[in-house]
This record gives sequence, C-alpha cells and structure tokens, in this order.
Amino acid sequence: MIFKVWLNLVHSIQNQGYTFEAATKIAFRILHSEKVEPMRRKPNILDTIDDKTIIDALPHGSGIDASWNISRYDNGNVLAECSYHGMNQGGYYDGWQDFNIRLFPVIPPNSCNGNYQPDVIDFKLSLSGYRQQKNWTYGLRDYLEESIGYCLSEANILKGRTDDIQTS
Repeated sequence: MIFKVWLNLVHSIQNQGYTFEAATKIAFRILHSEKVEPMRRKPNILDTIDDKTIIDALPHGSGIDASWNISRYDNGNVLAECSYHGMNQGGYYDGWQDFNIRLFPVIPPNSCNGNYQPDVIDFKLSLSGYRQQKNWTYGLRDYLEESIGYCLSEANILKGRTDDIQTS
C-alpha cells in the first residue's frame, strides 16, 4: 500500500516538470517529514511567452475563422482551442470542426541530472468535438498541422525544432 502511495506521488511530481530522480527525492522527503516546502514547478520556456503573443502568432483566416482560446496548465503546457469553418464544393460554409493544439516544452532525453532548461517547444494537434464527415474534412489535419507549424515557426515560438517547415 505504501509503495502505491509513493509511486503515485512520484508520478504527480514528475508531471510538474521534475526528473524521476528529483521526484523520488521529493517524495521521500514528503513521506518522511512533517514540514515540507510547497512544491513549485520549474519554469519552462512557455512561461516567458504571453497569451497575446501566442494568439497573434497562430493562423487566422483561410477556414480558421473562430477566435483562439488559450488555457495554461499547472504542468506548464499551453492549450489553444479554435474551430475550422469548412466550405462545400459550391463555396458555401458547410459546418465547423473544433480542434485544439497543446504546446509543450520538449525535455532533452539526456537530462538525467535535472539541471536543464528546456528550450525546444513542440505542439500536438487534436480534432475535438463532433467529427464532421464531409469532403472538406479530408486532409484537414495535415492542413491545420502545416498552417499552425508554419505560423508558430515564423513567430519564433517553435524554437529549436528540427522539423521546421522549409520555405523556398
């Protein structure tokens, strides 16, 4: 039973941006002492970018017609939500597809000592809400990933990515 409590505690500490080694030390201190300083997540590069800068960098128009909503999580990730306005073959608006992107700092794989500052930001796209099954939804994920990736790279928000979209 105590191992399960300890393991859950270690995982929750890791979700706040600590390495496994640091999380085990903190969990040990929590379980073996009565007075513990409040835990604070290490700052990451997304903490230095304000919401307005992210919204201004994200694409607007060409189907991405809704306003962007930004949420920040305790673990340092940023969630941006929007909707795509699809058109049918006749050129009329034909429905909405909600989507969101999660911006997160990429932790280097060789950062076992815990003394790192993640300086690479990446994103993951998710289509959310009711999934439209119409002609304009085919290739929508690729279009959104490409548009968002390009705009965030141009604004220098996706720093350090090796797969930045090349323009020629």
